[in-house]
Amino acid sequence: MSEKIEEPSHAAEFAVRLQQTLCEIDWPALGLAEETGARVALHTGPLFRIFDAFGFDRCMWGTDWTRAVGLLTYEQGVQAFRVTDRLSDSDRALLMGDTLQRVYNWAPSQA
Repeated sequence: MSEKIEEPSHAAEFAVRLQQTLCEIDWPALGLAEETGARVALHTGPLFRIFDAFGFDRCMWGTDWTRAVGLLTYEQGVQAFRVTDRLSDSDRALLMGDTLQRVYNWAPSQA
């Protein structure tokens, strides 16, 4: 593919389309583990190397969104993590806040 993503805000949309395509591949038929798609689909693998090395109970999602505010919204920055089906609900929960709450012994206030 030689198509270039011109708008950074389209990157999450592209990642979602790519992961949906990769989810359709029969990895075991190719002699690969069922999880292979997850290791490729989300951010092309580098994040999963970190998740594999440290575990979700030692990783926290974060963003430099304030530096990119002119390029994408906060919602667009988090979209790939919220919509992917390549993270289990429990891994997503750890990554998106449960680990932070445990590490810092903090809980959001109840309104």
